[in-house]
Amino acid sequence: DIDNDGDLDFFFSDFYTLGLIYFRNTGSASAPAFSEETSPVTIPDTWAYLFPEFSDVDNDGDYDLFAGGVNVDIGQWEVLYSENKGTADTPDFEAQYGNANPLNLTMYIPGIAFTDIDNDGDEDAFIGTYPGTIYYFKNKTISAGINAVENENALSVYPNPATDETNVDLSSFNNSQVDLTIIDITGKTVTAFNMKDNNTIDVSNLKSGVYFIKVSDMKHSETAKLIIK
Repeated sequence: DIDNDGDLDFFFSDFYTLGLIYFRNTGSASAPAFSEETSPVTIPDTWAYLFPEFSDVDNDGDYDLFAGGVNVDIGQWEVLYSENKGTADTPDFEAQYGNANPLNLTMYIPGIAFTDIDNDGDEDAFIGTYPGTIYYFKNKTISAGINAVENENALSVYPNPATDETNVDLSSFNNSQVDLTIIDITGKTVTAFNMKDNNTIDVSNLKSGVYFIKVSDMKHSETAKLIIK
């Protein structure tokens, strides 16, 4: 849903066209109708034979693009990463190279799929290659500067998305010294305080967007993604 209008759109590539071909869903989610339009995704003109996959890999609320393809400048199959620097409604893609590409790989005919296979709140990657090998890449971070949750039980936060208040389930924390930290998507701490006996958080002063709540005591910590409407 590249234009964030509630239905799925269609991207593909062929062997004779550089970049991506885009068909926008001008119908609805239940009654799709596709019309070819200019692609909102800008691909460097040195890439061809692309296998596109969209995923919000940086958890900022919009789709980013990964694509296995041929970098025709060097005649080599690689994984292209184009980060959405815009918004969900107005995407603006910019190719990232080197260390800025979290899947900076050279593989033969790579096809990519994303899913949160370990249920830890972030997207993991599977890459299939010719002649039939599938590689698994675990996402070890939730967002820039934030370490992934190490325990299997993620923190329960409700309601989520939230507007004014949200509640945190503290049932797995036995220590009275329970500290809560709210972190934005850049890794910056927005607020931090001791929870004591109250599990309700006032979030009315937070701007709309994606945040992470980390709760910790003397023994362990848990983290959850929080969306503010």
